[in-house]
Amino acid sequence: MTQDSITEISLRPQNQSKILIYCVEFYPTVGGYSKAFYNFAKSLLEADQALEIHVLTPTSLGNHPQIKEPRLQVFRLSKSWLTNSIKGFRFLTKQFRVACNINRLNKKYNYDLIILESLEEPLVSYFLPPSILRKVLARVHATSETEYAIWVNTLFQTIRRKAIRHCLNRKIKYIAATTEYYLRFVEEFYFDGNLVQSATKRMMVIPNIIENNPITIANLKPPPSNRLRLVCLGRMNNLGCNQKGFYDLIMAVSFMPQILRARLEIIIIGNGSERKTLMSTSQKIKDCSIKFYSNLSNEQVLQQIKCADCIALTSRYEGLSMFALESINMGLPILCSSAGGLIDICKDNAFRFIAGRIDSLTEALIDFASSTAADRKYMAQRSKEIAKFYHSDIQGPRLVNMIQGLIEDAK
Repeated sequence: MTQDSITEISLRPQNQSKILIYCVEFYPTVGGYSKAFYNFAKSLLEADQALEIHVLTPTSLGNHPQIKEPRLQVFRLSKSWLTNSIKGFRFLTKQFRVACNINRLNKKYNYDLIILESLEEPLVSYFLPPSILRKVLARVHATSETEYAIWVNTLFQTIRRKAIRHCLNRKIKYIAATTEYYLRFVEEFYFDGNLVQSATKRMMVIPNIIENNPITIANLKPPPSNRLRLVCLGRMNNLGCNQKGFYDLIMAVSFMPQILRARLEIIIIGNGSERKTLMSTSQKIKDCSIKFYSNLSNEQVLQQIKCADCIALTSRYEGLSMFALESINMGLPILCSSAGGLIDICKDNAFRFIAGRIDSLTEALIDFASSTAADRKYMAQRSKEIAKFYHSDIQGPRLVNMIQGLIEDAK
């Protein structure tokens, strides 16, 4: 990290705010986390020309070009021998290093607010002094901090669960989540429904944000097909399949009338230990085309989405999926469950079903297979309208007001 003069603090314009965001992932990775964190920072900068943002991340730049955003500076944690150390030791020391770097940067830049994007690494808060903790906002994003932490009983998830509980109850005053569902989750499982305790916190929804304009792909020609294309993606390890409902989807297809499933072409994108089993299970279904793709580039994934008639999120539990947000922004109908944050974006643009109910999923698939071009065109238009709420030009000014309010309160 570069060493700047401490005099920079006193030279800051009176109306200028400076915040630090710790991101467990960041550019140049292209996953949902990375996109959500980058879009959040960019939308704040666009909405407030007096704001300066620093990002701290363990994601290395590699051979990729630096980000060139005005008033955005990225600090990347250098790798050390600890990266290859014993897993339990690495789990502790990595978070200690993060806290040390947050403390060091704060001494140099005197941040007005510090945001922890995700509580995947809750031990960071244990190593921060009270002078920093009073101006920390933690944002809950995903299953690793919620469903996995509560119900997966491995040693590391147990440690994470207890650390998050302690962090939220004893350390952090400002708590955000990407959806109302996750705020309710925090209240129920980390505060045990204790309204007196949760009332000592300042809680708010800060949703994921997407670019105003849909992603465009040059020279894109959808492949000829007389079938309706349904695209879904996700991790295919044990927990990934548990969450994303891939086995539910395949079984629901087998429950469909033969004449209707013959109208479908299902594209499943992802990789993991369950992939071969999923493929062999899908081969038992006749008449329906089910294709699996892995190791696709980000552009290739976007091509598959853009060529779809509908995307599917058959999740049993889910947050506010960037995959879903980007897809509806492209103007695609969505076939989705009632899980978690999906209810916020699945309205009359969606073929909806009850999460975890295969008969309900079957009915949604039948509705999709029976839909007309006019039906899907209307739903596509509604998707675009719903997506506008998450556009940076809508959310940016709103979030700037929230950030400035937090800064004043933390003084």
